[in-house]
Amino acid sequence: MKNFIKIMLVILGILLIPAIAFAQGTGVVPPVKFDWNILAMYAIQAFAPIVVGLFVTAFGLFLKWLMQKIHNDKVTSILSMVEGVFGKVALHVTDTYVKGLKQAGKFDAEAQKQAMQLAIKAFIDYVGQKGADEFAKSIGFKSISDEGAQKAVIARVEAAHTENKVFGTVDTLLKTPETK
Repeated sequence: MKNFIKIMLVILGILLIPAIAFAQGTGVVPPVKFDWNILAMYAIQAFAPIVVGLFVTAFGLFLKWLMQKIHNDKVTSILSMVEGVFGKVALHVTDTYVKGLKQAGKFDAEAQKQAMQLAIKAFIDYVGQKGADEFAKSIGFKSISDEGAQKAVIARVEAAHTENKVFGTVDTLLKTPETK
């Protein structure tokens, strides 16, 4: 609808001068003595809608860019705040639940599902319900209770768990060979 209005303003501006000339030529509007003031007035009347249309379009594009920039900054700050949380959650679930079941030989598919639910719960406990919901909103979901947001948490926890296994945790990396 906005584009339609802009197009109509441009068309009106382009047709204004010939319409005035036609009206004067047919006698509908009495002829006016043309001087520089009248010509300037006609030019302003003709090009004002075009200039206003361009200004409105440019301002709209600027606002769109600004809102995208604000959203990206917010998303980046939220994601950077919770980035380290996933590694801690992965360590917590591994240490408190998974290791014991693996040592007992009872870590099956059902236990893995339970571990994922514990990871989501640990994430919410660590950052709080409001923080978890903000994280979910920053990745495009309404709240952390959405299935997609929970899958995103699980994927990040699994990635952090893999990273911990491959590269070791901060604790194991800081230990010297004598203390290992």
